[in-house]
Amino acid sequence: MAISTKVEAAINAQIVLEHYSSYLYLAMSAWADSQSLKGFANWYRVQSREELNHAWILYQYLLERRGTVRLGTIPAPEVTWKTVEDLAIGTIAAEEEVTSKINALATLAMQENDYATCQMLQWFIAEQVEEENNAHEQLDQIRLSQNTPAGLLFLDKELMARTYIAPTGTPVTLPF
Repeated sequence: MAISTKVEAAINAQIVLEHYSSYLYLAMSAWADSQSLKGFANWYRVQSREELNHAWILYQYLLERRGTVRLGTIPAPEVTWKTVEDLAIGTIAAEEEVTSKINALATLAMQENDYATCQMLQWFIAEQVEEENNAHEQLDQIRLSQNTPAGLLFLDKELMARTYIAPTGTPVTLPF
């Protein structure tokens, strides 16, 4: 069964959102770098790469379903952060937005009786639980530090240890 035009369009929109998320996290990384917070910058660079992988998974999925990939315009993220707490709050908002779009895509796939897409999206749904939890934990830790220089430097050192790990159990094979 061919993928419906509605589901195809929604997946293409999600590909753009995943690219935007990557771009947003790259902007957050640049902001953290400009504040001499190399660990925070590292964390957001890794996050940016993860979002690119999410876009790639969707891209590959559309091709496997004989759909058409239509890459849209990626808007520039607004850079309005003044503190690392602002950064963390922005991260939560971004992840909640992605979660809502993934959930809407899953609902559409169910309405279209597209069980293959429903199955593929289960990985994304689980991934978003993890993404939101990580964002909330980071905000909690920032708040626990009371935004003190010593507390933030400790967190910065901890975040420097994060490395990119290619996702396992994804619906498609990633090229990078």
